[in-house]
Amino acid sequence: MSFKNADEEFQTLAKELYEQHKTNLGLNVPPNRVIFLRSSKKKNAYAYCRRISGELTQLTDKWFFIVIINENYDPLTDIKKKYVILHELKHLFYDDEKEKTALLKHSIEGFADMLVNSNWNLDLIK
Repeated sequence: MSFKNADEEFQTLAKELYEQHKTNLGLNVPPNRVIFLRSSKKKNAYAYCRRISGELTQLTDKWFFIVIINENYDPLTDIKKKYVILHELKHLFYDDEKEKTALLKHSIEGFADMLVNSNWNLDLIK
């Protein structure tokens, strides 16, 4: 499995989406704390995220990876691509008091606020 750094490609979009939706979607991890990667790994997802932990925290000031799966993400329309990035940003959480990161799991309650836009395709939720 190989990964390619995609920060240059995704940081601007992620920052725009974060600023636009941080309040209404409860986003609390700014994109500058995320490393965006691309992968051709066959996976039944458009993208996924992981925490940076252990000794990797000594190598970067970033808290998370968001990995974009080329074959699944690239054919999407622009609105669906935005939804995927927002969806992954919604998973990321930072607890200011404990100074700890966490990944939020999928839940209808937790992700229901993302479904207010009828242009977003419910099939994207996996």
